[in-house]
Amino acid sequence: MAQITEPRPIHPTNVLLVALGGAGGAALRDVVGRAFGGAPDPGHFPVATFVINLTGAAVLGFLLVLAAPLTGRRAHVRPLLATGVIGAYTTTSTFAVETARLVDGHDWRLAIAYALTSAVGGVALAGVGMTVGRELRSRWAAPVVAPAMAARAVEEIDFVEEEA
Repeated sequence: MAQITEPRPIHPTNVLLVALGGAGGAALRDVVGRAFGGAPDPGHFPVATFVINLTGAAVLGFLLVLAAPLTGRRAHVRPLLATGVIGAYTTTSTFAVETARLVDGHDWRLAIAYALTSAVGGVALAGVGMTVGRELRSRWAAPVVAPAMAARAVEEIDFVEEEA
């Protein structure tokens, strides 16, 4: 059974970073939405929201993997980009309303296709983003980590001096 943890304290810096990122993410959603046709006509596949949510899932998966090990000031990447930008860019509420409108218009097949491809595609692309993030993180870390690991390994070797 999952344990309930105490809520984390709210830091004003994080609130500001989320707000700034959210403004950028909302503006980006508007631009991308308009580029993909905006609100769909009744009975049509909601392409704009579909593209926004799937690209957002991929980018969020990528960012969370890269931001996970960050500490100190670098840890601000997560509230700014993940919670702020991507949180405002993606839109579950619009997805839900568009699906409900398709159902209301008796476009059952389209509603089911939209709901399933959005959910499955979002999970799949989040996984792709995470995989790409892990690969990049391992490539960036390898040049730094490998020499440090080698130095530690050398320190742990017990050298025995030979008698002459």
